[in-house]
Amino acid sequence: MRHVRVLVNALTGWFAIELDDTPIKINSVCPGYNATDLNNNLGTQHPSQGAKVVVRAATLPADGPSGSFFDANGPVGW
Repeated sequence: MRHVRVLVNALTGWFAIELDDTPIKINSVCPGYNATDLNNNLGTQHPSQGAKVVVRAATLPADGPSGSFFDANGPVGW
């Protein structure tokens, strides 16, 4: 699983650099461990909680960050 995280981090940074001169923001998010049918509802939070992280990242202002990683607590350092 670590390889996937490294790949997502690399792609996030690469796309952010490639699209730096456009209004497009490139960020990645971790919505947390959500209780869904895929995990027999064993997650630690309701999917609506995880969705808040995604919505926050998707609605960043024009001067918001790009090339960042977010979780429920905000930006996370690489």
